[in-house]
Amino acid sequence: MSYQRAYTKTSRLDGRSDSQVVYDLASQMKPNDVLTFDELKNALQENVTNVAISKNRVYQAVTNANKNLQKKKNRYLTNVLSVGYKMIPASEHLAVSRSKKKQAEKKMQSSLQILEYTNWDELTPTQQNLHQKQLMMMKTLYQKVKYHDQRLNETDSIISKLSERLDKLEDNNS
Repeated sequence: MSYQRAYTKTSRLDGRSDSQVVYDLASQMKPNDVLTFDELKNALQENVTNVAISKNRVYQAVTNANKNLQKKKNRYLTNVLSVGYKMIPASEHLAVSRSKKKQAEKKMQSSLQILEYTNWDELTPTQQNLHQKQLMMMKTLYQKVKYHDQRLNETDSIISKLSERLDKLEDNNS
């Protein structure tokens, strides 16, 4: 059984998975409502026998529930440090998305650095060959992502400038 699957496996008397329990709670929330960690832990513990609910299990349940919340309700729970999870309003989705994108860029950079700064003397010829291929693929992927990000930023800038010009023209014609 995979790591992720262990957290979505049904262990409750009512047959619901952890992610379904969180989804059921969250789908009743309004934007800016907060579910505390204790509330989530208690909800996940309800009708569960002989299993302790860890912080990691709560996190995994929220992560999995978020997938359904996004698809079915156009909603997203974000972490509120040392409190729990907040149902963010639509006006915050862009900021959260940008934050996730920034985190992904850092992870991609870190992954690339791990590959670049490897002691090649400790690798067999086969491992070196595989490592070199992976490094080339990661560099290419990283460069493509950076290129597309730059193009998107340029496009956003052009659209913003055009929008400002259009607003000025509309103001002048009113």
